[in-house]
Amino acid sequence: MPLLDLIWVMLMWFLLLAWIVVITGVVTDVFRSHDLSAVGKAGWVLLVIVIPWLGVIVYLVARGDSLTERYLVALGNRRRKRAVDPRSGTSMGVDWRRSADARQTGMAGAMDFDTQSARIMR
Repeated sequence: MPLLDLIWVMLMWFLLLAWIVVITGVVTDVFRSHDLSAVGKAGWVLLVIVIPWLGVIVYLVARGDSLTERYLVALGNRRRKRAVDPRSGTSMGVDWRRSADARQTGMAGAMDFDTQSARIMR
């Protein structure tokens, strides 16, 4: 009998984790959609929090058709931000060639750790 109890507890933890993932996905999609107003977003989030099962099912029926499109747009935006422009060597506003040159020059002019600690402690 203890083995069945262990399996039951593991199943319940899995279902809880899956439910957290579903709720997180729905709330993320609500805030990702640009076609909803602030009141609409608040309404969907409130519905999903107050009546979780019904709220998620209603959301998926009402807005599930464009859920994949919004996810792919967000994924494309993330990939575009991470892509490095080969002409400038920049990604997300950081010039990697300059930062590599700065690392090669060493720590000329940098304060040592004790001096920085003393300034912070004052």
